[in-house]
Amino acid sequence: MTSSESAMAASAHKWSFFIAHARADLGTARQLYDRLAPHAPTFLGSVCIELGADWDLELARAQREALISVVLVSSHTERAYYQREEIAAAIELARTEGKKHRVVPVFLDAKAAASADVPYGLRLKHGLKLTDEFGLDEAARKLLDFLRRVQDEAPKGPSREKQLPPPPFSLRPWWLAGR
Repeated sequence: MTSSESAMAASAHKWSFFIAHARADLGTARQLYDRLAPHAPTFLGSVCIELGADWDLELARAQREALISVVLVSSHTERAYYQREEIAAAIELARTEGKKHRVVPVFLDAKAAASADVPYGLRLKHGLKLTDEFGLDEAARKLLDFLRRVQDEAPKGPSREKQLPPPPFSLRPWWLAGR
């Protein structure tokens, strides 16, 4: 993708993040949304879909309009029909759109990451694994840092997309903070 194509792709996105999750993981999805939304346009169906809307159409549209699909993978994912549909759509968008759509799996526990039941296509994507030491705050920082790197690929100059302000916390690892 050329730099002008990258700039056009960045300006074409309504959402920076689309969060895909199993119904049973809604609480975790909401916590991640609360950490991302103040810093970047973030879509979470339970928050962003208006009452009376055709939710299936709205979900598909929002995912197509997002730069990054964040897929929360847990022991509930295998039984989550609609999340599996969102995962298939995210993989297809990444394959057909290239850098215009990224997929980042977030494994909610070690069992989900090690499971043979990780949805098809997600094993190939570099993701994040939550642990006792690496929680949602750190995952949000990594996702926002990734978003900034993706946006930095676009050439500088006037753009229709609002540039994100720096987060109120450091994106540098604590072990590099003093350097």
